[in-house]
Amino acid sequence: MIGSLGTSHGIGGIGMPNQVTINLYDETGQLRSWRDIEREVIKHAIADLKSMTLVAKRLGIGRSTLYRKMGEYGEAESPGGE
Repeated sequence: MIGSLGTSHGIGGIGMPNQVTINLYDETGQLRSWRDIEREVIKHAIADLKSMTLVAKRLGIGRSTLYRKMGEYGEAESPGGE
């Protein structure tokens, strides 16, 4: 798949397979910023895993880093109050 990152097994790799496509280019054909791509990856990971601990672990970052990034991106709510 050119221009996108995809997975057929969800971010967690467990449970029902999910199809997630992250576009590397915007609608005008310009490469999106890493910040935009990272925000989308974090958003999908949270929706898929529903656990901040698992999200941080799967993304290879600390929970405090995950929460900091969520704050930067305006995604301050965590699923399940974790």
